[in-house]
Amino acid sequence: MVVSITDDKFVNKGPGRPIFNSNIRSTLLTNLEIVDYVIISKDYSSLNVLKLVKPNIYAKDVEYQNKKNIFNKTFEIEKKYLKKIKCKLVFTKEPRYSSTSLINSKYITFNSDQLKFIDQIKKRFAFNDIQKLIDKLHNLKLTIVGDSIIDDYIFCQTEGISSKSPTLASVYKYKESYKGGALAVAEMASSLGSKVNLISYSSNTKKNNQIVKSLNKKIKFINVKNLSIPEIHRIVDIGRFDKLHQMYYFDEFRFDEQTFNKLKKSLEKYYSERNLLLAIDFGFGFFDKRFLTLLTKYNYAVNTHKNSINKYSNLISRYKKKNYFSINLGEYLYDRRIDYTSNEKELIKNIKKFEKEKNFSITLGKNGSIIVSGSKVIKCPAFFTKIVDTTGSGDAYFLITSILNKLKIDSELVAFIGNIYAGLHANTIGNKKFVSSDDLLKNIKYICNFN
Repeated sequence: MVVSITDDKFVNKGPGRPIFNSNIRSTLLTNLEIVDYVIISKDYSSLNVLKLVKPNIYAKDVEYQNKKNIFNKTFEIEKKYLKKIKCKLVFTKEPRYSSTSLINSKYITFNSDQLKFIDQIKKRFAFNDIQKLIDKLHNLKLTIVGDSIIDDYIFCQTEGISSKSPTLASVYKYKESYKGGALAVAEMASSLGSKVNLISYSSNTKKNNQIVKSLNKKIKFINVKNLSIPEIHRIVDIGRFDKLHQMYYFDEFRFDEQTFNKLKKSLEKYYSERNLLLAIDFGFGFFDKRFLTLLTKYNYAVNTHKNSINKYSNLISRYKKKNYFSINLGEYLYDRRIDYTSNEKELIKNIKKFEKEKNFSITLGKNGSIIVSGSKVIKCPAFFTKIVDTTGSGDAYFLITSILNKLKIDSELVAFIGNIYAGLHANTIGNKKFVSSDDLLKNIKYICNFN
């Protein structure tokens, strides 16, 4: 008997999983007399294990007989290979003991706020309802307009301070380039199943061409100006993934008549009332006053980023007649000139009393988010407290909540799904990979312990 277990990196069962790492799990199994070998599978499916072992009999849990099971997409691939090698497929019929139920009740340390919110979701929504909702994303068309970015992560080993000067000394290890900005948001949307028209700018350089050509086939890139995609170089300590320094490389964006007309025609061509227009402003000059006036003619959602090079100018209040926006707490407070530190109840009270906007979100990092919908102000906790990298998490939250808001989903569920999706994204370095609709559904199922 050969038993296959999933390596820790590919376990997709919610925050804090797996409880026991692959070495512990494999050791426990090898101590069972009936087990001859244990394979640690470094993939989301068992296909590579099947190709290696070529078994006579392949056993799966009885839940895989249900064709509506969210795990069945990878299982269908496995079944095709089983037919090819004439392997017998059997399903276990013994009583099932849900490891998720046991772990959630004994080990997962959700706090009282998290448990209360999960309980509210379970009382109001069935898993099938949420699954049907996420499936709607496959039929959605998005138009995204904004700054594309190339994120270069330069990994190094930190050696301390130089012996002759107070300079941080590091040893270079390797470099990886990831899609950032509007490129990353477009990839997120396509990973959820949506088709995307991305309106941005790019030059004819080899690096720019490579990054645009590598976009998912569901993404159509519309270039309105021959200008290099901004690059952000991040120096990262390889041991802790701490960012030590970052450098911006970009050319100033200047609107000429030709560029503006091309942008205007692109919006007219790809915009549709039935679909969704997202504007993502990273502050490199793409969104000038003329462009902002043009946007007011459309129903759109917007996200702005305040960073070191635009911290006094790139404000959400520049955008008029927006249907929805998402912004982090520090940017919201600066924009509204609110002197506030950590009292969330005080902030919610301030929003209810003074805020004129009635459809937006404030992301709170490890504390979750606040979502405003009409007269309702809902605080939703985060469910992933251990993170790898927050880069792109705010964009992920903006994307999914904008879509759900467009679909007129209950705001409590919007906040819940938004926090889970952003938390999942924060568990990978940079924008190295993107969360699929299946990943999202699996984690919702595990967190809520839906049957």
